[in-house]
Amino acid sequence: IWETIKRSFVLVLKDFWQILGFLIIFFLIYMLFSLILGAISMAPYAGGFFYNLLHPNPGETSQVVSGLQLLNQPLYILLNSFLSAFITPLIPIFSILVYFHLKYKEDEGINLIPGS
Repeated sequence: IWETIKRSFVLVLKDFWQILGFLIIFFLIYMLFSLILGAISMAPYAGGFFYNLLHPNPGETSQVVSGLQLLNQPLYILLNSFLSAFITPLIPIFSILVYFHLKYKEDEGINLIPGS
């Protein structure tokens, strides 16, 4: 385990700022996709929220679908599961791409050394 951690540290240390930039850009894009896809999964239930917001009736019970009521909605569960299945694998895929990029740069550097 310690050799793996040491190797990862050495690989990242050489290109720290580039990797940090990749991480920041990736997570900004990831959060944007999560926000957009979360809004898509909530779209079927937004109508009741906006209706109650624009037509408040203090004497009536609110028709807004609460978080607990969403768990009883099969469409919401299916949409949310599908979108999570689409977005969740992006983090390990990104990690693998970064590792192979660093491994390639390390191998390229070793092969350029004269006499090796």
